[in-house]
Amino acid sequence: MGEALTKEDVRRIKLQAQLNAEFRRVLAKKYRAECRKSGEEPTLEGMIEYAERFALVRNTDINRYMVFEKYPEAMYHTNGCRSKAVAYLEDVIPVSDRKIFGWLTNFRARYMKYRHGR
Repeated sequence: MGEALTKEDVRRIKLQAQLNAEFRRVLAKKYRAECRKSGEEPTLEGMIEYAERFALVRNTDINRYMVFEKYPEAMYHTNGCRSKAVAYLEDVIPVSDRKIFGWLTNFRARYMKYRHGR
């Protein structure tokens, strides 16, 4: 099982949750203001583009996300051959095969814990 959380850990978790909520409110407010100024209708796609434009989402994060998104399909089309799937991904995502292998290898240990709020 996991280790017990200290009072400081709990305080930081609560503080981070509050900050995340404030970040979402501020970002949405600024995006809506930008849309009003440019006369555009606010959309989810527009919000994502806004986040990219102001470097709130890094290219590395986008590339990593797309590796995880495209990997199952790449495995299917390469008959389950991991090295061929990675070679395919290297052709469609601008990162090296070593980085792709690293992301895939470390996925469970590094990223799955965030799905459970840790």
